[in-house]
Amino acid sequence: MVFNTTSFKDGTEHWIPLCFPKFDPKGFTYCYVTFISESTAIILISTDKNTFFEMKQMKQKIVNDFNVHDILNTIKFATETSYTTSDTNAPYLYHFIYKSRDDIQFTMPQWKTSENILQKQKIMKVYHILHSLTQKKSYSKLQFISNKNYIAIAWITSTFEFFTVAKPEITKQHLIKNVNSVLKWIKKEEYRLFIKNGTTF
Repeated sequence: MVFNTTSFKDGTEHWIPLCFPKFDPKGFTYCYVTFISESTAIILISTDKNTFFEMKQMKQKIVNDFNVHDILNTIKFATETSYTTSDTNAPYLYHFIYKSRDDIQFTMPQWKTSENILQKQKIMKVYHILHSLTQKKSYSKLQFISNKNYIAIAWITSTFEFFTVAKPEITKQHLIKNVNSVLKWIKKEEYRLFIKNGTTF
């Protein structure tokens, strides 16, 4: 949400009330959000709506520590070394989204530089269709849709949700093989991709 909302990147500080049902279904949690570089944001959370200035001071202390220990460059390197579908040994996939239901977190590969905004919007539209199919009262755990431009799959289990859009020439059997390759890679990299054993909201 933060990185896809342009108003957060205006160089100012934001104080946002949010409800996290698993944390406090009857109240709000307050988020202090500010970007300290183009790709790095500091998000501080409080249950007290009157702690904006305390959060502001804490942010400044964090920034000072980052500068002293040159941490921003490390963060920048980490954000620039995200993965692509090629890293997962799934050559036929345009893109995918994997949600860990246990961790309540998701991961997806970096968009390919060759993909323009229109291509990304088309893929996101397919994801929307797939997701809507999984919200029906009676749905198959494995959903396929396709046309001349793509073949796509939604796979829902008790531990994960997986959505992908692939090249149209791939067969269902090869698509499943590519998906299993991604799942195996995610399992191997899960401690890098997800915050494990953390508090969930």
